Amino acid sequence: MAHLTGRRAEERGGAPPVAAAIRAFLAFAGDAVLVAHNARFDMAFLDGEAVRLTGGRVAATVVDTVG
Repeated sequence: MAHLTGRRAEERGGAPPVAAAIRAFLAFAGDAVLVAHNARFDMAFLDGEAVRLTGGRVAATVVDTVG
C-alpha cells in the first residue's frame, strides 16, 4: 500500500509506518520553530498527517526560507 511518499512497503526498505514517523518527528521537534525551504509544501504533508492522526494541525511556528 502506498502512503505519504507514494511508495509501496517493499520500496521503503523497512522504514517505519507514516503514523510512527510523524509522531516521532513531532515529539522530536517539540515546541521548536520549524525552518524549511518552501515550507508550504512540507507543511501540507505534515499537517495532513497530523490532522489524520490527532485531529489538529502542527502547532509549531514555521519559517519559510523561500522568500
